[in-house]
Amino acid sequence: MEASLPRLKVFLAGNATLRPMAAGIREGALAAGVDALVTDAPADQLGPMVFDPASAFHAERWDVAVLHLSSLGLTAAGTAPRDGVAGDLAAVVAAIRSRSDARIAVVLPEPLEEEWDPSSPLAAWRAGVVAAIRAALDDRVLVIDPTPTLLEVGAASWYAARFWYHAKLPCHPTALAALGRRVGRGIAAAAVRPVKVVACDLDNVLWGGIVGEDGCHGIALDVHGGGGPFIRLQAYLKHLAGRGLLLVAVSKNNPDDVRTVFRERREMLLGWDDFACVRANWEPKSANLRSIAGELNLGLQSFAFLDDSPFERAEVRAALPEVTVPELPATPEDYVPFLVRSGLFGTPFVTGEDRERQRHYRENQARRDAAQAAPDLAGFLDSLELAVAELPIDAASIERAVQLIGKTNQFNLTGRRHGAAAVRAMADDPAGFARCFRVTDRFGDNGITGVLIATPDGDDGCRIDTWVLSCRVMGRTVERAMFAALVEWAAARGIRRIIGEHVPSDRNQPVAGLLPELGFERGEDGLYRYDAARPYTGNRHVRVAAIDQGSARGAP
Repeated sequence: MEASLPRLKVFLAGNATLRPMAAGIREGALAAGVDALVTDAPADQLGPMVFDPASAFHAERWDVAVLHLSSLGLTAAGTAPRDGVAGDLAAVVAAIRSRSDARIAVVLPEPLEEEWDPSSPLAAWRAGVVAAIRAALDDRVLVIDPTPTLLEVGAASWYAARFWYHAKLPCHPTALAALGRRVGRGIAAAAVRPVKVVACDLDNVLWGGIVGEDGCHGIALDVHGGGGPFIRLQAYLKHLAGRGLLLVAVSKNNPDDVRTVFRERREMLLGWDDFACVRANWEPKSANLRSIAGELNLGLQSFAFLDDSPFERAEVRAALPEVTVPELPATPEDYVPFLVRSGLFGTPFVTGEDRERQRHYRENQARRDAAQAAPDLAGFLDSLELAVAELPIDAASIERAVQLIGKTNQFNLTGRRHGAAAVRAMADDPAGFARCFRVTDRFGDNGITGVLIATPDGDDGCRIDTWVLSCRVMGRTVERAMFAALVEWAAARGIRRIIGEHVPSDRNQPVAGLLPELGFERGEDGLYRYDAARPYTGNRHVRVAAIDQGSARGAP
């Protein structure tokens, strides 16, 4: 049975009537595979809703708050532009964060018709407001400029002043719905990210020409000439890497030729270390992608493959249908515009874990080297000096916990996708177990890589609702340490049974046998049960730091 769509509870408010945008947000999110339940506040109620603790905003737990600031509202329809907009918005954002775990998206003020006149002071006013807003917000806020939507629908379909005067709509209702669809697609990536790895060819993708024929200094990398489109793509990919996507290179080439380009061509914006893996050989690209997926411990469903050759794209599509293979345009000048519009690589909200992802995978290479040198698996695991810190799901960790729940596919026992509101509700329940786990070893800190949530079930039981573990720490028995923490918690509270279930999907086969391996017994109802009075002794290689006093327990 497949899990239901991830769900987001979205609060929409601003200084205009936004009902068409609410419908558009739902449509855009649904197209991206997310069920968005959108509640729009009345016009001009953003401040009262946020600052009044008795308002409807604080009566619910929201996953995302979308704040829309219309230029028409900020200027009294072009007659009296307001000052201090960025400071007021920053205060609203701070107030939301102090009372809510909701992620925040801000829709910037739209261009006004007066800006057609280059001498209009409103053009300079809006430019200053937009710059101040961007400066006041950090990258945990998704900032959406409405201008691309205006260009997409056209000025004639956007501007309709009569709707402002009669209904306080900032533009034509159909244009506002189109903007909502763009917002919906953007915030959907908070719950699911279809692509985690961008695998790209090199010749005629990251540089112009074929290095094996043209030589290291013959390929095109001049930013103002024939190499410009390729440097532009490198800049775009480097931006994606900075926001947590992994880059890998797959090229039919001599490896020495490829290394020489990275070493000697200073025009390259991407360096060798920007790639988690580089495969330069003459094997089929599908075989290299399969090998890389195994090395990174990621499912091929998380890969997108960029190649200028129709033959190579067809070969990968035929051999690996789960890999996303965009049909790149024939002209390199169109690469970046095409990829931006595809929406494949959306990273709306960035965490510290995202910024460190490339480093984590480089550290994993050192772990793989250690594994090859170890006499056996047990010896390798002991040599890692693994430790797990058991942490509460609180204001400091909930963003990462929700991210893991939304995007983990392989080690995901039930496949349930919870937003921040649902996770916070479970974390706040004193009768439940809601923990996240930070994994470290002698090679470095893997960060928060696991979440385990169990909810009350009757008077003396608990039921595992969510259990996810990042693929980058799979295979190290971390899950046994997590389970040991749950059993110890249950036993200390007199809980007699732990109930688990495996909801199979096409991606979570790695956990199909997890519960029997841990000692659960399957009942006739298909559920698994563990006697919590029986201490769990299967954690042999991982130290667990307790949540309350920070002391180590578990494996020596």
